[in-house]
Amino acid sequence: TRHHHFVLFNVYTPNDGPWSRALPLKMSFLEALRQAMQRERALGRRVILAGDLNIQRRHLDCHWKRRMVDITTLLTVTPQLNPAVAAAAAATKAGGVDGTALECPTLLEEARRFLQDGAWEKIHSALSQRQFRKCKVKASSQNRSVEKWRVVVKGADEKDVFLGRPFESEGQARGAYDDYSVAERTVDSSTEGAGCEGGKLVARPPNQIRVDQL
Repeated sequence: TRHHHFVLFNVYTPNDGPWSRALPLKMSFLEALRQAMQRERALGRRVILAGDLNIQRRHLDCHWKRRMVDITTLLTVTPQLNPAVAAAAAATKAGGVDGTALECPTLLEEARRFLQDGAWEKIHSALSQRQFRKCKVKASSQNRSVEKWRVVVKGADEKDVFLGRPFESEGQARGAYDDYSVAERTVDSSTEGAGCEGGKLVARPPNQIRVDQL
């Protein structure tokens, strides 16, 4: 909407959806939005952008448990505890503050130590071959068995290891663990203005995993 001294863009940016299938549409929308804002600025108008952008611009823009961890970086760069977090850690040990906010750096350092010496390669291999299996689980509230879907990988002893909780459907199981991005996730696109080259958009680089899944 155009106002006296400025132009207001109040938008809803499309979500890229399950498995990033709608990413080309989202990129086309953002490109069209960028061009529209540039046209208004070229006319000397001030531009205000508001709304639901469906963009995680910084890692601080989502809950720490859902932030993506790049395994390659985690294994090669030693995390640095900034002074504010270090001071909070000291206060926590003294019983001064709740330690919830410190869980993320502590967890990442523990994960870094665990994943060294070839452990990530073993996890990578297991996750690459994960299966989705229908199983009977006991419904304690109903005192009977019901069918659910589980995510299954092979452990070091070749025995089945179940990941996470039971799911109502195969689609839910696949979606919940889709962020185990052990391979590069790309989306084919010929959408004009999507900003891709060669008909391919990289939705997520390889070897990334969410903090809570790690």
